Amino acid sequence: MGRSPESREKSRAFVQAVYDNDGRADTSTIRRTTGLTRGELKYRYEMLEDQGLIRIEYDSEMSAAGESAVKVAILTELAEQEIQRGLLQGGQYQPETDLTVEQVAESLQETQEFISDNMLPHIRLIDELETRVSELEQGK
Repeated sequence: MGRSPESREKSRAFVQAVYDNDGRADTSTIRRTTGLTRGELKYRYEMLEDQGLIRIEYDSEMSAAGESAVKVAILTELAEQEIQRGLLQGGQYQPETDLTVEQVAESLQETQEFISDNMLPHIRLIDELETRVSELEQGK
């Protein structure tokens, strides 16, 4: 979540603030909770969104009259999974990479089933159409 221990702690605090606010927090809530500066918040919004841990929405209903929409950070499903794995316990965030052989095999099986069920019928149809077009072209 950051390169230095200080940066990781600021990112962890940001995610913790969103988590503590039922997975959805606006900029002022995060700033009040974490004490991060505007620049630090901007950086963390971008970095955490790039890592897939938050998505950003703008809520015009929360803004004061005549002001621009309020920026809101929302935890993603990935963030929820990583929080369960200890993301908020400190340390450097690393997406899950230490998979067991069984997990890799299961993922491969799911991918193969998806391809067989969803992609293969389309590929076969394309092959059939290409054959028909080729036959028609040869028959000219």
